[in-house]
Amino acid sequence: MSSFLSLPSRLLLVGGNARLAGGTQKILEDLGVAYDLVATTHQALERHAETPYRFLIAPGREGIELCEKLRIQDGRQPYVLIVAPTEDQTFQIAADRAGVDDLVVLPLTREKLGARIRLATRILSGQDREIRYLTELNESLRHASRRFEDLFSGLPVACFTFDLEGNVYEWNRAAEEAFGIAAFDTLMRPVWEVFRKGEEDWTHDRCASILSDSLAEEFDWTFCSEGFVRIFACRAIVLRDAKGNPVGAVCANVDITARKRVESILTSEKANLESANARLLDLASRDVLTGLSNRRSFLNELDGAIAAYQTTGKPFSLVLVDIDNFKSYNDSFGHPAGDEVLRRFARILRSTARSSEQPARYGGEEFAIVLHGTNEESGTLAANRFRKAVEEGDWIERDVTCSLGVATIGVNGKTAKEMIAAADAALYASKLHGRNRTTHAPIYSDGAMAA
Repeated sequence: MSSFLSLPSRLLLVGGNARLAGGTQKILEDLGVAYDLVATTHQALERHAETPYRFLIAPGREGIELCEKLRIQDGRQPYVLIVAPTEDQTFQIAADRAGVDDLVVLPLTREKLGARIRLATRILSGQDREIRYLTELNESLRHASRRFEDLFSGLPVACFTFDLEGNVYEWNRAAEEAFGIAAFDTLMRPVWEVFRKGEEDWTHDRCASILSDSLAEEFDWTFCSEGFVRIFACRAIVLRDAKGNPVGAVCANVDITARKRVESILTSEKANLESANARLLDLASRDVLTGLSNRRSFLNELDGAIAAYQTTGKPFSLVLVDIDNFKSYNDSFGHPAGDEVLRRFARILRSTARSSEQPARYGGEEFAIVLHGTNEESGTLAANRFRKAVEEGDWIERDVTCSLGVATIGVNGKTAKEMIAAADAALYASKLHGRNRTTHAPIYSDGAMAA
């Protein structure tokens, strides 16, 4: 007999109601559907327990009773079709509550029952396809999970994962080697208890911070073990479910102890080098004998003051200072005594100078000072402050005085050469008129300065 319908397996027919069962049998045979026949609900349950059926047809109330008993059993549930005597609403409600999949109402015809069996066949075939798909998917997931576990376990980086409560649930071989803690001693224990030797970097708050972060969190932390201190760089990434909710985090840790030591050495060496360079730069800008700025440093300061004047219009004055009768002092008391005068003279200039004033040794017994923010009058007053300090200084062999020449930018010149020449001329005038005095250079017109 050729099969009219392609069912997934043989059909089980319950024939407790002879009239209903007989009509059903005839149509099934006419449709070419293979079936097994049992007389009672109890027999149907026994037969189904021995060899599970995918499709059952049962008559009337017996079918509802059978379905109720099947639905409380574990395992894969069969498709149940009931042959109902009438279209009674109470009967249909009872069938729905029992979990009946479909029902067909008498009188039975080949077309009516065939349509119901075709519907059941499509549903069962769809279930089979879904089950096959889920089985294959589950196997793929198991395979992927095994591959991930193998990959995670074999990573050369110390990795571990923890859940929303901070409990470790994966700990790879590299972590065992890096931290000296076996995986079985970590699983389902809080991270802060696993690192139980007092690492303040791993706390409940740290884990909560990682889980609340939308981006990867990176930080360095210290691990102490058996007297050794090691530094790890950790990159923590939140693990999320299909809906994007956090379920835990994975932490990859790289031992950067050696790198940190090298960085510390390099930082120290860099600081030493910068300090040495600063000392060299200071030495290059200082006069060896007096400790004041040297001629080069003074000229750089003068150029900077001129540039500021050209840009912002900020005025300044230049003072040239010369020790009076220094040659005769050297001739009378010797060069060592003369050097001591230069040193004492420098100390007086330095102690008299304000924070914006940097006295410099211009050459021999001549010194220079840039007086920022001064005009002719205030520049002359400031220069005279230095003259009085020298005059009142504590000298050993004999009193020492000085002569000063002052020039103001824009009044006595606009370039370094013009300013130095004007201040030098004013200094010469102070010498010419008796020394121990301050003279401001005469005011020239632009034409005279250009000449």
